[in-house]
Amino acid sequence: MDTTGVNNQTRRWLYPELAFNPGPWRPEHNVLPFWTVNGQIYRTKLEASIAAQHADTWVKFHFNDEILSMQDWTKEPEHDIDYYYRERAQALRDRYDYIVVMYSGGSDSSTILKTFLKNNIHIDEVATYGIWNQSIDKYYTLDNLEITFAATDMLKWCSRAGVKVSHLNLLDGIYLLENDDWIWYSDPLFSASQAVRFPTVYERPEHRELIDKGKSVAVILGHDKPRVLYENGAFYYAMCDMGGIGTGIFPQFFDKNYNGPICELFHANVVVPELMIKQSHMILNWYLENFGTNKTKKLLSPHNLDPRFNSRANTIIYPNTWNETETYTIGKGFVSSGSGLALDNVNSKSLHLKAPEWRSEWLYKSLSDTDYHQNWRSGLSRAFNMLGDRYVEKNKQKFIGTWTNFYKLADA
Repeated sequence: MDTTGVNNQTRRWLYPELAFNPGPWRPEHNVLPFWTVNGQIYRTKLEASIAAQHADTWVKFHFNDEILSMQDWTKEPEHDIDYYYRERAQALRDRYDYIVVMYSGGSDSSTILKTFLKNNIHIDEVATYGIWNQSIDKYYTLDNLEITFAATDMLKWCSRAGVKVSHLNLLDGIYLLENDDWIWYSDPLFSASQAVRFPTVYERPEHRELIDKGKSVAVILGHDKPRVLYENGAFYYAMCDMGGIGTGIFPQFFDKNYNGPICELFHANVVVPELMIKQSHMILNWYLENFGTNKTKKLLSPHNLDPRFNSRANTIIYPNTWNETETYTIGKGFVSSGSGLALDNVNSKSLHLKAPEWRSEWLYKSLSDTDYHQNWRSGLSRAFNMLGDRYVEKNKQKFIGTWTNFYKLADA
């Protein structure tokens, strides 16, 4: 194991006997996901993977196992999906004094925002984030693209409704890339945008003032679609920590001294678990109706999931809040020769990033000569050099995904 340059603060992540003690974190954050190795809780994928390697075992990923295991996942909730979106929005409104909806222009956050607005449930603030700098091409940067192409109309709607609209600049958190210790405080994607996101979103002075006055503040995130999977004769619900509920969750939330806004996941939640169960059944029913049982088994294999799963799921579970023929969609996983962006089909409004480095393209293009870029690159190398092929795909510089518990929806 390469421990070169590990200081006393980060050394505790490297050995199970020195691993992070999970309590006492703020009770409001107990519902967020976490990882375990031999029963020990870890709040980042990196620290868990290092501990697992040291113990020669696997990482387990958890999301409210006790509560979700008590639900009857085989029974589809009786109301339509918009009913459960509304229930979730109202529950958040009832819980917090000040609500911030993080809005990217994508399907998940668009559904959240439209749910609040259509049901006249008050939102205090809608916030977007991007890389706002004159030297950075807004048509190249992924974060900016979603706002530039997808979010404009909705943000105008918010303004007309009297909702405060804020545009956050991820460069406000760029100081986290002044060295390569950022790896200990980022999420599993290890993208540059995530590496600098925490202070930009969760350390805003205006929210600090509210909290100091005794007000509760929530930052609401959309995250990804539920995964419906086939394995061993049955269909299941599960979530993965890569690109799913493990992303956007930062270890700072669980520090006993943290006193910032509460991170709330809108779709994946245990206050209205019927939302996840309903979404899962809607997806499964659609696949069975359109492809039949045998083909559905193949398309929903966890090892070879339908490459069009997300696009199809958008249409299925967001029937009244998302339409890909009317909204720009970002082909985040698309890779081909060349670099930059191609507007493939204006009619379908599909945008594809052609650079394989889509997750952090603003560092590659506009800041490639800076120390920030070098520290991000050296951090990636440092993290993945600590781990073997059991835990990471080194050629892609990404973690191997870990699933939550599987919850049975139906026999095949």
